[in-house]
Amino acid sequence: MIVIGNPNLQEIWDVQAGHNVTVMKGSIRFIDNAKLCLDVINSFVAHVHIVSGKKPTIPQSANGYSAICMYA
Repeated sequence: MIVIGNPNLQEIWDVQAGHNVTVMKGSIRFIDNAKLCLDVINSFVAHVHIVSGKKPTIPQSANGYSAICMYA
């Protein structure tokens, strides 16, 4: 699953609401999403089952750089 180059993306569907997401092959990448905050990405990724066990690629400086984001 690749989420790349979405300058206005601010939300991802709510997997906490009981929607199951499974990545059968490969992993997840979030790159160059200017308004998508890392806390939103991390919350999504925490609820996704990645069958391969590969870790997601989420560069901290490549997402949320044009948004006011809350960081823990």
